[in-house]
Amino acid sequence: MKLSGRVESVLRHFKVSDLDPDLLKAQYKANTNQIPLMYFLVLVSTWGLASSFIGAAPNYLSLYLPVVLSLVAASRFVSWARLRSRRLDTRSTLKALRATNRVSGVISLVFVAWAISLTPYSDDHTRGHISFYIGITTVGCMFCLMHIRSAALMMALVINGGFIYFAWNVGDSVFVAEAINVGLASAAMYMLLNINFRDFRALIESRRHLITQQKELIRREAVTRRLSDETVRLAYVDVLTDLPNRRHFFEKLEEKMDQPNFIKPNGSVTIGILDLDGFKRINDVFGHTGGDNLLKQVAACLRGLGRTDMFVSRLGGDEFAMILDGQFEDEELEAIGADICRVISETAEEGADGSNRGLDVTASIGFARWQVPDLTPKELYERADYALYQVKRSGKGKMEIFSAEHEIEIQRIRSLEFCLRTDGIERELSVVYQPIIDTINGKVLAFEALARWNSEVFGAIPPTTFIPVAERIGLIDKLTHALLQRALDQLKTWPDNIKLSFNLSPNSMTSSVMIDRMIAQIEESGVDPCRVDVEITETAMIGNFDDVLTAIDRLKAFGVGIVLDDFGTGYSSLAHLHLLSFDKIKIDKSFVSAVLTNSASFTIVKSMLALGRQMEVGCVVEGVETEEVLKTVRRLGGTTIQGYLFSRPMAAKDILPYLAKFGQDLNPVLRRA
Repeated sequence: MKLSGRVESVLRHFKVSDLDPDLLKAQYKANTNQIPLMYFLVLVSTWGLASSFIGAAPNYLSLYLPVVLSLVAASRFVSWARLRSRRLDTRSTLKALRATNRVSGVISLVFVAWAISLTPYSDDHTRGHISFYIGITTVGCMFCLMHIRSAALMMALVINGGFIYFAWNVGDSVFVAEAINVGLASAAMYMLLNINFRDFRALIESRRHLITQQKELIRREAVTRRLSDETVRLAYVDVLTDLPNRRHFFEKLEEKMDQPNFIKPNGSVTIGILDLDGFKRINDVFGHTGGDNLLKQVAACLRGLGRTDMFVSRLGGDEFAMILDGQFEDEELEAIGADICRVISETAEEGADGSNRGLDVTASIGFARWQVPDLTPKELYERADYALYQVKRSGKGKMEIFSAEHEIEIQRIRSLEFCLRTDGIERELSVVYQPIIDTINGKVLAFEALARWNSEVFGAIPPTTFIPVAERIGLIDKLTHALLQRALDQLKTWPDNIKLSFNLSPNSMTSSVMIDRMIAQIEESGVDPCRVDVEITETAMIGNFDDVLTAIDRLKAFGVGIVLDDFGTGYSSLAHLHLLSFDKIKIDKSFVSAVLTNSASFTIVKSMLALGRQMEVGCVVEGVETEEVLKTVRRLGGTTIQGYLFSRPMAAKDILPYLAKFGQDLNPVLRRA
C-alpha cells in the first residue's frame, strides 16, 4: 500500500489535474501568453545553432530539417496565439492543457535529437554551441512552462536524459560535464518551478475562497436586510407539508450543478418529478381538507424513506420533486421509483382522512440525469417533467427515465415550433374534406374539413402532431383562422344543401376573442351560418365548462350547429350532454371499427344510437370502412355515416366531381347493406 501511494504521488507530477476548474482556467490563461514566447525562443535558438553548421553539416541537417522544425514550432505558436482571445469551458481547457503536456515531450525529443545529430560535424567551438543550445533551450522552455508543471518536467527529462546519454557514449569528458551541468541546472530550475506552482495554486485557492466569502457575505447581508427569520422560512418551506418548496428546490439544484468538482456531467445529479394520479377525485370526494391530509401523508412517506442521498420538496399542487446524489444505473432508479410508488399507493389506501377508504391513488414519476454539458437546472427539470408526461400518456402509476430518444423528440418538437412560427406557415397549410352521408336518402349532407400541413422541412405532418404543438405555443387561433377562411371559400362553391363541419380546438372554444373572430369571419364570407357545424371534443369541457357553455350559446344564437366529436372517449357526462344542447354527436371510430368483433363495442354503439334517438340528437357514425360494418350500424339504427367506405379525405378540387357521380357509386353499396 505504501509503495502504491508513492507511485501515485510520483505520477501526479506527470499529469494535468482535473480536480480544480479554477486552477485549470488560470493555467490556461497564463500559458496563452507564455507558450507563444517559448516557441519564439525555440525558433531563434534553432536557427542560431543551424547557422553555425551551414557548410559543415549536410544540408538536410543544417537547412531542411530546421525548416521543418520551424514550421512545427510556428504552427504551435499560431495555435496558442489564437487562443488568447478565446474563452474555453472547463472541458476544452483541460483538453488543451493535456494536449500540451503530451506534445511537449514529443517536440523536446525531436529538437534534442536534431541538435545531437550535428555533433559529428562539430569542432570544439560548435560543440560548445550545441551544449549552450540545449542548456538555454531547456531552461527557457521550463520557465515558459512554469504553470504546467508536468509539461516542464517532461521536457526537462527528455532533453537532459537524451543529452547525458549521448555525451556519455561519446566519451568526451568536457561534453559529459556540460551535459551534467545542464541537467543539474534543470533540476534546480524544476525545484524553483515546483515552489512557484504551489504558490500559484495557493493564490488561486485564496482567490476562490475570497470570492466565495464575498458571495456568501453579500447573500447573508441581503437576507438579513430584506427578510426576517420567519419570512425566510416561508420563502423556502412549503407551509402545508413542511417540505422545501419550489424555490428551495431550484436553488438546491443550481447549487449542486455549480459545484467545482462537477467538471463533466456524469449522472451524479439525478432529479425526479412526482405527480399523484387521481388527486382531483380526492378533492371532489373529500373536499380540499381531505386532499391536504393526503398531501401531508405523502410528504411524510417521502421523508420516511430515510434516504440521506435524496432531497425532497413539494413544487405545488400534487407535484413533488427530489434530487438524488450519486450515480444511479437504470435498474437502481427503477427500484427507487417502484419503492416510492408502492409506499404512496399504500398511504392512499389508508384514506385521505385517516380512515380505511380504499382510495385508488397512485404516483407517476419522471427521472432525468445531468448528462449533457452546459445543461441548466431549468432544462434538467424540463427533461424530468417530459419523462413524467410520457408516463401519464402511456399509463399511470409508473416511472420513466429521460432517454436519448426523448431528447430527439424534444428537439423535433422545438423544430416544429420554429416552423410553425415562420411567416410562410399559412402557405404550407391545406384543407381536405371527407363526406358525411345520409344512407336513407342516399345524399351527401356535409363535408368535414380536416387540416393538413406539408412542411418544406419535414414533409407531411399529421394534425395529431402539429395541432397540440400549435395549441401549446399559442398559435392555434392563427392557424384556425387561416384554415376556416379556406373552408368557407370552398363552401361557397358547393350546392346550398351541403354543409361544412369544422373542428375547433379546446383552447379556441374557451377564447371569447376567437369566438368573436370566428363569427365575424363567417359573416364576412357571406355564407349562411346554418350551413356551418362546429365540432368540439369532450376534453374542451374539462375545467372550462362555463366558458365552453358561453361559447356554444353564442355560436348557436348566431345560427351555427354544434357537434360533440369523439363521443364516449373523453370525460363528458349525460348532464353535460343535456346542458350544452348539442345538435349532433359523433360516435368515435374506435368503437365502430370493432363493432363486429367486440361485444362491448357493439353494445356501446347500440346504446349511443339509442341515446341519441331518445334525446333527439343526431348521431354521426365515424370510421365505417366495410360494407359489413355498414350493415351492422344500419341495423342498430345508424343512418348518418362517415368513413373510408364512401370516401377518404379529398382535395377541394375533387369535391364537385365526387358529387356529380356520387349516386352512381353509392346506390349499389346501400342496396347491398
